[in-house]
Amino acid sequence: MHARTLLQTIRPSFLVLSPVCVFLGTATAIAAQGTVDTMTLVLVMIAAVSAHVSVNTLNEYADFRSGLDLVTIRTPFSGGSGALPADPAMANTVLLTGMFTLSTTTAIGLYFISSHGTLIVPVGIIGIGIILAYTRWINRWPLLCLIAPGLGFGILMVTGTHFVLANTVSVSAWLAALVPFFLVNNLLLLNQYPDIEADRSIGRHHLPIAYGTTISSIVYGLQSLFAGLVILLAVHLGHFPPLSLLAALPLLLSLYSLAGALKHGDRHDIARPAARWMARAARDLTRDDMVIVVHGDHGARIFADTPATLQEIGDRYDISRERVRQIEKNVIKKMREFFKREIPDFRSYAE
Repeated sequence: MHARTLLQTIRPSFLVLSPVCVFLGTATAIAAQGTVDTMTLVLVMIAAVSAHVSVNTLNEYADFRSGLDLVTIRTPFSGGSGALPADPAMANTVLLTGMFTLSTTTAIGLYFISSHGTLIVPVGIIGIGIILAYTRWINRWPLLCLIAPGLGFGILMVTGTHFVLANTVSVSAWLAALVPFFLVNNLLLLNQYPDIEADRSIGRHHLPIAYGTTISSIVYGLQSLFAGLVILLAVHLGHFPPLSLLAALPLLLSLYSLAGALKHGDRHDIARPAARWMARAARDLTRDDMVIVVHGDHGARIFADTPATLQEIGDRYDISRERVRQIEKNVIKKMREFFKREIPDFRSYAE
């Protein structure tokens, strides 16, 4: 159980992004000088993946401590794993994992400063700043929140890799870095759509909250367009080989995502009132109440595909079966009252 929780908070399915960005910087470095030092590349890879694990786990810890996990109705597109409410005892371990991996990245960065000079210092300072500030502060500034992911993974990771491997800065590396800059920004932007109400309840103010999903979808389309134009421009100027044009083809799929975002991004269906209810109900319910009956792999009742039994929940949290039933009854009562106010024809759904 504990190992699974830690693995979920690391978000392994997303960690492939770091090696992709490192290999992109490696490609521009090889194009510039022909070969790269293998050991240096290994250290860069460890630093990049460690930074990614750090920002993921620190984000998971902050979401749990802020109560965001308890008011988020999860979809396949929601940000974060939401794993800690089901295993709250792992919170400190997740925090320590984030700090350890950040320390690993910092140590490797200090080594590169000693071996390659101080030109790499801005990359390290900005990167560490994004990791530490993203969840608590950057998410409160719409434009900064929009560009921070791409800045970290695209600009810093690609150009930093190129500089350490080639010991120089090149136009090709900067152009290559712009592609993941726009695309990673888009990835995190779409992740914010399902969680608008929950994010707003804890004070976040990212682009979809500040300007709405229609404007955000237009920004998504523009960034996809810019990513493709960068590839075309780099090939035209001779910084990328002609075969690089193949990389622009998958960008056509972004049209499908854009159409879906424009069509469904601001849909006021039952999920939106449910999210508002969760955010408001959290003010009246204790953390334990929310965890026991709403969240958790072993304790979920409400919104669970396969609800746990009252006895299973009671055994896990060392409370009686009757107490679990009372908690669930209280939560359902508040939910029905909220839906009656929010949805005019709620009775037709209930029937």
